Amino acid sequence: MVALNKNLTSNSFNRLLSPGVHTLTVYYRPTDTSTTPNVLFTEDFGKNANDCLPAANTSLVCNTIGSLSDGNQVLTKQLQITSNPNWITTAPADPSGGRYLAVSGNGNNEVVYQKNT
Repeated sequence: MVALNKNLTSNSFNRLLSPGVHTLTVYYRPTDTSTTPNVLFTEDFGKNANDCLPAANTSLVCNTIGSLSDGNQVLTKQLQITSNPNWITTAPADPSGGRYLAVSGNGNNEVVYQKNT
């Protein structure tokens, strides 16, 4: 686990992660304490067949068939990886058949996901 500075002055940070499963936990303090805490982020990637994020949301290349290569992304229910033994795949945990965002970064500081409002 990588501990981050809890007093960040920016809303972005960079960390190099080793292959594997990682969890990112965000703690925050509302600036207006007279209201109840708000949802920081929510996303629904749908339940359809493999698809990709719009180019406006990522700099990764869409790859809906085959195995992900460096710099690729896909919205999927379950990713099958045969070309890279470093990939860890898990069975879908969403009983409704929801998709998740799978990425294979290339280490060039590409945008993995950006929420456009």
